[in-house]
Amino acid sequence: LSALPLLAEHVTSAIRAALGLTRKLIAVDLDNTLWGGIIGEDGIAGIRLGPPSAVGERYQDFQRYLKGMKERGVLLAVVSKNNRQDAEEVFQKHECSVLHLDDFVAFRAGWEEKASSVRQLSEDLRLGLDSFVFLDDNPAERKAVRDALPEVLVPEISGEPAESIEVLNRGLYFQALRLTAEDQTRSESYLAMTKQETLRQSCGNVEEYLSGLRMEIECGLVDSATAMRVAQLINKTNQFNLTTRRYSLEEVDQRMRSRDCRFWWFRLRDRFADHGLIAVLLANVRGDEWLVDLWLMSCRVIGRGVEEFMFNRLVEAALREGGRTILAEYIPTTKNGLVKDLLPRLGFTPTFQQGAFRLDLAGAKMFPCSSLHEAERSCSISLS
Repeated sequence: LSALPLLAEHVTSAIRAALGLTRKLIAVDLDNTLWGGIIGEDGIAGIRLGPPSAVGERYQDFQRYLKGMKERGVLLAVVSKNNRQDAEEVFQKHECSVLHLDDFVAFRAGWEEKASSVRQLSEDLRLGLDSFVFLDDNPAERKAVRDALPEVLVPEISGEPAESIEVLNRGLYFQALRLTAEDQTRSESYLAMTKQETLRQSCGNVEEYLSGLRMEIECGLVDSATAMRVAQLINKTNQFNLTTRRYSLEEVDQRMRSRDCRFWWFRLRDRFADHGLIAVLLANVRGDEWLVDLWLMSCRVIGRGVEEFMFNRLVEAALREGGRTILAEYIPTTKNGLVKDLLPRLGFTPTFQQGAFRLDLAGAKMFPCSSLHEAERSCSISLS
């Protein structure tokens, strides 16, 4: 009986993972959280990090633990009230620092209120606040973030690094059913967003920015090699997701083998990063009618024209196979308001049924996607 609560927590965490409700990012304080002492007062030689200090070794272990989390696809970000130059110096010069600047997708060190920093971080990374776990040894800072941002998970920690590891392990906040190649490179993809923003600010208009990214897109039919990542994307994508239907790996396998389904993945690279498999489109064919079951995309690539590219490929495939109509629906949730106007924007017209839309293929208009260059080895999107 004493084991049942722990078993229940693990079962619940697996259900959260299957429903796409796991956390994605750790926003971590620095002083007395990632090392002992205050860098602005003690200096790089005075903080406790690594041997010969026993406490310093425990902080080093905690950094090693966070490094392992990052390699599993969990994003790391710094949110600290500190002089930025002093804070960065630890990761650049301290010989016992396991973490380095490029392990963090964002580094917010300054004197802004931490709740404001976390909120801005959410906007910059296009991640919901309910994806965040905030770690800080200061109870006043924890309370301030809890009060201002109730969606953010704020565990109780004292700053003792061994306790921080125990709290994260016990919480199972980042449980994943499977690990994919995209998980292991997720941090690099988010780091590229900073470089992309620098490019955007230097360009005169959107077209120049998109062209400067030198994007290459690849698409193909879901198969055994891509099914695991497709299932993961289906079950964790919330914002750019028309229906938010969730399918297990077994259900993905059934649909990819069905002759009545057209099931595609899309992969994107640019000059800064390989973003991996970032979008999924599934349509059910019923004679000359095509019904869109899934249409989803990672928030990392919003605003790149990928949805227009997906639409073009869907229309081309339907026309090629004698389709006359595409039906689609928007099922609203608390998180997917981003795609509320997607179907009307692409030419779909509403029907008498709430949330249902229709596109007559005879009048469908294709979209120019000149900034997206299709990879030469891209698979045909048709089964023919």
